[in-house]
Amino acid sequence: MKRIAKEGLVVGVGQALVVVGRFATVWWLTHLLDPGAFGEVALVQGIAALGFAFLCGPLLQAGLRFHPEAAADGRTGALHGLLRPLVARASWATAAMLVAVALVWKAATGAPVTALTLVAGLITVVPDTFRSYETNRFNAARRHVAYVTWNVADALARPFGAAAAIALIGKTPEAALVGLASAGVAVNLVCARLFEQPRGERAEGEWAVSTRARLLRFAVPLVPLAIMPWIVGSASRYFLAGSSGVAAAGLYAAIAGVGSQGFIALGLFGLTVFRPLFFTAVDAGDARRSRRVLAGWLAALGAGSAVGVAALALWAGPITRLCLGPEFQDAAPLLPWIGAAYVLYAMQTAIEALLYARHKTGHWLWIQTAGAATALALFAILIPRYGGWGAAIATLVSFAVSSALAVALGDVAATLRAGVGAPAPEGPGR
Repeated sequence: MKRIAKEGLVVGVGQALVVVGRFATVWWLTHLLDPGAFGEVALVQGIAALGFAFLCGPLLQAGLRFHPEAAADGRTGALHGLLRPLVARASWATAAMLVAVALVWKAATGAPVTALTLVAGLITVVPDTFRSYETNRFNAARRHVAYVTWNVADALARPFGAAAAIALIGKTPEAALVGLASAGVAVNLVCARLFEQPRGERAEGEWAVSTRARLLRFAVPLVPLAIMPWIVGSASRYFLAGSSGVAAAGLYAAIAGVGSQGFIALGLFGLTVFRPLFFTAVDAGDARRSRRVLAGWLAALGAGSAVGVAALALWAGPITRLCLGPEFQDAAPLLPWIGAAYVLYAMQTAIEALLYARHKTGHWLWIQTAGAATALALFAILIPRYGGWGAAIATLVSFAVSSALAVALGDVAATLRAGVGAPAPEGPGR
């Protein structure tokens, strides 16, 4: 518990600084861009996020899940040598596909968005995947100072990159996206040299063949999963753009960023501190320890969520004035509702890890499908009539549906009583 507390302090401070950096990015952009231009940035970034999650995220999850097993066998270098080429190819293929499709769409529709906006916004899949892969390795190895430093540097550099590019190029969406992408690449180059990771080993023989097959069996069910949380968290801005215009999408994306970031960071805090301990306990067959780690994880999420929602409810106006530009202030009343929705998201991160520990990725697919289907139906019904309010309420209800199903399928109550033993070795994808 002392080690958890120490690591939690390091990661907690880091996540707070990451939130500061992301708020600073939103602050700069909402002061330098009008809602329409900001909406264009948000829409392009949303497509990049979908591509990253769809093709790169499952491999990153597989690497995290299999790291404790590889470490116990002394094969972390071999796992790296096996996984990194897969991740690199996935990131480049995703970026190329997104850019090609976007440019064809622009040519076919005559959309006013510029080619530079599309390329600069979508190519970020590559540096974002590289950073996520390397910092995930730090997380799995519990090198939390390196993990925190890299992520904080990335978050703090981006607002300055965006501001510098806007100063040089002009107050346009393409300038903002060029600046954000350039800052991410620069931080990656510096941190990769500063925090050298152990080199990967050439993975050969029966172990390499079987492990590659197990990695892919674990990751493949997660591919359709990627689109589900994206629908709940980001599809609303596209419904808003279609029904009320890009400016409405920008206004909602800005306030949703303010209301959600703290709880997303809280979820990442739990994943960083507790998930490696939980996976290690499960793989060791230590049910008592896995129960204690999960209970502490849920308690930390619950306490942080209560404080966050109370702050948003009490100080929605001051928080909005502090974080957003003058043209975005009308959205302040949405803050507590968005915060309540993302409380449920944060709590789900622990249940997701519980299902991953049991290799029950199929259950998580059902959970996310239920949430996404609810979101799509409610977005279509509520957004045309109620705009941003409809988007916020629909998001809250969809997270409530998926959370209820997650608690049931994850058998959380029984796990808190008895813990989790080691999963069967043939379990991936079951």
